[in-house]
Amino acid sequence: MTAPIRSTPSIFSRLFSGTISTSTKHDALRGRCGIGRWCGCVSLLLCVIVIGPTQAADPIVPHDRIPDQPITETQDKLLTLAFESVSKMPLIPHHKDRARYQSEVVDVCLQLDQPRRTYEYALKIQNWRRGGALADYVIYCRKHGANDGLTALLERADRAAANPGQQWRRDYVRVRIAKAYTLMGLDDKAQEYATGVVDSEIGKLEQLHAKRADEKQFEDLMQSFDLALEKREYNLLINALETCVLLYERFYDDAERRKRVMEVIDRIYTQEKMPIFTQMDVFLGLTEVALDHEDQVSAKLWFDKAFAAFKNASWPVENYITIISRLARYRGRVGGADKAREDLKGAMDLFNDEKQRRTIDSIDRAGVLRKVAETYFALGDEEEAARIYHRAVKLGADNPNARIRAIDLSQACLSMALNGFEPDAKLWTQMQQINEGLGPPW
Repeated sequence: MTAPIRSTPSIFSRLFSGTISTSTKHDALRGRCGIGRWCGCVSLLLCVIVIGPTQAADPIVPHDRIPDQPITETQDKLLTLAFESVSKMPLIPHHKDRARYQSEVVDVCLQLDQPRRTYEYALKIQNWRRGGALADYVIYCRKHGANDGLTALLERADRAAANPGQQWRRDYVRVRIAKAYTLMGLDDKAQEYATGVVDSEIGKLEQLHAKRADEKQFEDLMQSFDLALEKREYNLLINALETCVLLYERFYDDAERRKRVMEVIDRIYTQEKMPIFTQMDVFLGLTEVALDHEDQVSAKLWFDKAFAAFKNASWPVENYITIISRLARYRGRVGGADKAREDLKGAMDLFNDEKQRRTIDSIDRAGVLRKVAETYFALGDEEEAARIYHRAVKLGADNPNARIRAIDLSQACLSMALNGFEPDAKLWTQMQQINEGLGPPW
């Protein structure tokens, strides 16, 4: 395949010929306009040159020994369509959105155990996110027994993120590389890449240790929680809470250690005023762990705490519908399916109220509906899920800007693939037509 650097003249031609599309409402809302956009174009040119060819082959490709797991024909087609639609976005000026949503497809491919497709798609990402995607791919391969070829891939991941423009982007990739080296048993290399990483990212490495912790490492982590409480730094406390969820899972059969983990969570919430979103994430994480261990009593307890946190706040309509849909999914799993359906009906009544719906930005409405559809499907209400998916896809297709249509189509495909939803012939035809119609204005 042609290396990106060879397409540079045509990029310069477009950059200086005035053919690049104007800013849309979505651009303005996200702050993409003016001189920043032109600076981004120059950054992209440098990024393309540094990253190099997208399809250069490695001597050893780990997924040759780790086959893709079976998925349905529909899931296969949905993943293809998800990646194809966002890849139609022109690199200039939309390289950031294109890479971001391509990387989301890569993430779902890994969740569905598709390493070969993951690798193929990762190489097509044209900015620093390629580094993160390759590192995640290596982590997956190592967890599934691969050894050969991993170091070369991590070196490639490092090069892809060599000049990302902002430190958080570099750290995003470096901490994933560090996680991979940790799994490979190369602790010195892991430490090299973890050094200097910001607290918000280094917590992800600590969470890897929590998943594999022995009794001594458990005590070390408990001491780190005490330090986080003493420093009272937000990122350290967030990392502590997320790590507690993993320790709760790791030592679920150890009642005494599990009790100590819960005490740390209580201390953090007693001492600090943590965001409601964080509280819900932690409580639902604990709910998930309890459900995995078939402990319905504990799962219900943690779910009730999550729901109480939700009820203690006022929410914009968009957030309310999205969150209540997520909570309803868990409510169904802890034995409250009927109440979950009531919650979903209330969410849809709110969305169907024109005055309330107008408070949701038009570019976000399809995404809100997808969350409702996912939960209906999880509850076994396939007809209602199909009806709402149809509506969500239609809403996403109504935007005159092709970039938004591409993003909404890709997100719909990922939602369906990940949840195992099978679109009917009418919906599938509509989605294909949306993809075929993608083009200027972007």
